[in-house]
Amino acid sequence: MSQPSAYSPPPSNSEFGLLPPSAIDAEKAILSGLIIEPDSYYQVHNLIQAEMFSDNRYKVIYELIQQMHLEDEALDLLTLTQFAAKQGCLEKAGGAYEITHVSGFVVQAAHITQHALILRECFLRRTVINKCQLLARNAYDRSEDIENIINNTIDFIQEITTNIFSNNQVHKYSEVLIKYVDEIKTISEQKEYKSSLKSTIASLRRLVPTYGRGHLIIVAARPG
Repeated sequence: MSQPSAYSPPPSNSEFGLLPPSAIDAEKAILSGLIIEPDSYYQVHNLIQAEMFSDNRYKVIYELIQQMHLEDEALDLLTLTQFAAKQGCLEKAGGAYEITHVSGFVVQAAHITQHALILRECFLRRTVINKCQLLARNAYDRSEDIENIINNTIDFIQEITTNIFSNNQVHKYSEVLIKYVDEIKTISEQKEYKSSLKSTIASLRRLVPTYGRGHLIIVAARPG
């Protein structure tokens, strides 16, 4: 098995001669944790997106892991490699070698949430740097309308603030329920959809095809 070329860091900041903030070790640790402990995905999937990875290979690997969870596929080193090949993006993921290398980066996913927060912070810093450079160049350009520059600056601040606090927003139960029901109706129309939702109520399974046959577990104890 041939080893792919070594990772190349993002291009330096031409205006300051500095490398954009990144945390390659955190990226590897996250992917490694997701492979060896697949359930840890639910600790970080609301915190990070594939675009936050600075290494394009790791963006692809994370997208593959996301897709495998959506399709309720068993996830481990072998199945991930096979899934990447089936999707035709094994080479983009760095090949079987890189997936194997990443999977062994950590031995457990105990700190995956902290690693995700590091990844998220670096992504937000890169976003701020890139946007501020663009706003600065526009401000130097006398042909640019100053009101548009100010409005773009305000819009960006609002956007980045929403991005930072998006996971702390409180939503009404009715809104979440309506959204959930709409999603169930949408995916129930997909013939090849394989759901992980289970129910022991036959009438519910007939009403909502995405529910599979489940198990009824009764836990009881003597009072007192």
